[in-house]
Amino acid sequence: RKAGWDLADPITIKTALTTIRATLLKRSYENAPVSDLYVFGKKQDLAFQKEVDGNPAKRHHVRFWRIPKDIYLPGGHNVDWVAAATYDDAVGLSRFTLQITHSIDGDVDAERDFVVQTIKRVHRTKQVQKIEGFFPKYSHRNGGGDAFFTDGSMVVVDLKKGLLR
Repeated sequence: RKAGWDLADPITIKTALTTIRATLLKRSYENAPVSDLYVFGKKQDLAFQKEVDGNPAKRHHVRFWRIPKDIYLPGGHNVDWVAAATYDDAVGLSRFTLQITHSIDGDVDAERDFVVQTIKRVHRTKQVQKIEGFFPKYSHRNGGGDAFFTDGSMVVVDLKKGLLR
């Protein structure tokens, strides 16, 4: 929150209608809900967003999942949380479901770096480590049909004393 991110409201009929209304009227809805994503079969624990120019059609998202202490990421990395960041660049129809949805900017690495920079501006980070080649470079389409790509790097931001737990 200190970094200017707003906690997203849960998805309900009321919040969905408020989102549609705000988008059509081009009015801000700082706590608009974000769709659920899953890691290790679990829905995100926290979801934040940051509107662009008060327009709910264009917004940054970041979702966080708490990782159990006995779970290690590939390479033996032990972290408290993992996150996924996306940027909604427009509202349109899904190529797969033909439902109204946000289209996602394909450069997920740029969005990852944006999230890290907003955190670094307001938090005293102990360490920021970029792990190149955490997984192979990858490009594909998401569930809405939008193309995306990644360099395969993972960034670890340590906000606690010492290194990773």
